[in-house]
Amino acid sequence: NSTTREAYDIEADQSEGVSSKEQIVSMVSEALFIARPVIHLLLARKYGHKSWRPWLGALSVDVLSMALANMNRSVNEIREDVSSEGNLKENSDAVRKERL
Repeated sequence: NSTTREAYDIEADQSEGVSSKEQIVSMVSEALFIARPVIHLLLARKYGHKSWRPWLGALSVDVLSMALANMNRSVNEIREDVSSEGNLKENSDAVRKERL
């Protein structure tokens, strides 16, 4: 049941113009963001609370998560711009035909 539902969700997202690669990147970005505090705690336990390694590790994971999220966002914005330009062209063609 869950695999059927997941397959349906992926198909629905693809029909909305979101590829499975973009969906995976988005999920990885969210997983990294959620795992950041756990990674910080694990590194703090291993290297101690006075070490910079836990802070740098958490910062690195946070930057990577944000970069992945922004990459997906810019791809979606480009896709929306292209589709809106196509709609504008269609609208201007319709207005031109009405004037004739």
